[in-house]
Amino acid sequence: MDIYFDFFTDAGSSAAKEKVARRVKKLLDVQYGDCNIGCRGDMRFLVRAEAREWPAAVVEIIAYAQTLGRQWIITGAIHDELDLWSNHATIVGITSIGIVAVSGDFKPIC
Repeated sequence: MDIYFDFFTDAGSSAAKEKVARRVKKLLDVQYGDCNIGCRGDMRFLVRAEAREWPAAVVEIIAYAQTLGRQWIITGAIHDELDLWSNHATIVGITSIGIVAVSGDFKPIC
């Protein structure tokens, strides 16, 4: 399963932005393992997570999101897409976070 993490920063210099990006990458490394994370831009990361049943994956992603921020807005067709947004990051230097996960295998019964 692919999970996209977008982090937005208000860092004034490129050095400060790089420092924040390293901090974010380290947090993702701890959760998902270094070899599963790809950088798709300055502050956009793609995580290749272990495939699992979609309902369990949704709960796991939301639980992890709660460690990165609070007051999450949940959108998307929850049966096959999870889209999270927070303007209340707990990571110093991050102003907003977007997380998107799409199920490749899960098919709703109805």
